[in-house]
Amino acid sequence: DQLLRGPYVDWTGWKKVTFPVPQSVAYPVSVFRFYLAETDATKQYTGQVELDGLTAQVPPEVDLPPSARAHDPLITTARDVQGKDWRFAVMSDAQFVA
Repeated sequence: DQLLRGPYVDWTGWKKVTFPVPQSVAYPVSVFRFYLAETDATKQYTGQVELDGLTAQVPPEVDLPPSARAHDPLITTARDVQGKDWRFAVMSDAQFVA
């Protein structure tokens, strides 16, 4: 869960309000709750707050060129060894201590 804090509401009428989203947030992002909180218990308010046109501003998608497949002589496919005997080597650096 990610908590986004906006500015204090100290105006009347319509106003566009934006909330910066931290770069560390996990995508996709969903809005579960929107609430207003007054931290001073001695203050009481009446009225209403309306949300209209909730949108997300995201960077445009980038078309990356296809990356060339890296060739590793130690990794092969079944097509490369078709009709040949298979030989395996298993290595480990595990050290067992009794």
